[in-house]
Amino acid sequence: LVPRAARANVQAVYDALLARTEDVAERAKRGADVGGLLPALEQDAATAERDLIVGAARRTEAKADAVRARQLRDELEARSHAVAQLAARAVAEVTPAPRLGVPDPDALGDPPADPAGVKAYLERLDLVGRALDQCQAAYAGALERRDELVAEASAYAERAAAITDPTLRADLDELAARSTATRAATPLDLRRLGALVAAQQAYLGAAGQHPNRPSSPRGTRP
Repeated sequence: LVPRAARANVQAVYDALLARTEDVAERAKRGADVGGLLPALEQDAATAERDLIVGAARRTEAKADAVRARQLRDELEARSHAVAQLAARAVAEVTPAPRLGVPDPDALGDPPADPAGVKAYLERLDLVGRALDQCQAAYAGALERRDELVAEASAYAERAAAITDPTLRADLDELAARSTATRAATPLDLRRLGALVAAQQAYLGAAGQHPNRPSSPRGTRP
């Protein structure tokens, strides 16, 4: 059950214990007092047995970690595809959009067989997961910002209908028209729309409405 790379060392320990055991047995046959040799031999044998048990336990744990690593890599790979689609959508629909590289867990390859290698592999997977979290938050945040600005622009345009001052009303109508044109463009310019929404809010405030920013539903994240 010992891996091939470790067999030479284990065999050497076994051979040494066997030689000592045979030596004690031969001494006992000749009537020699072997009582002083047995405690040390017994202790070394127990130590060797313990090392074998610990090694087997570590190999079992490493196998479990390897299975977990494969499962985690597959999960991250699915997430990577979803985040890549989200990124493509954000870049196509809004500007400026984040420009973050979406990590590919498949580039790590299969988990290694040795325990130390599996541990390092799991650590790299953790870094990939954090990078995916960052990418997802950035690209989803850009789309959420778009949705918030669109909701605010629409709400402010509706409130402008109550303005009776002809000058303010004309300015608000112009702002609403520019906002509508900006929203119709692809990709949508977040900076321009944000400026127009801020202007709408300022004009409504000047008219005594002091509008609060309307709430908008959050985008769905993958």
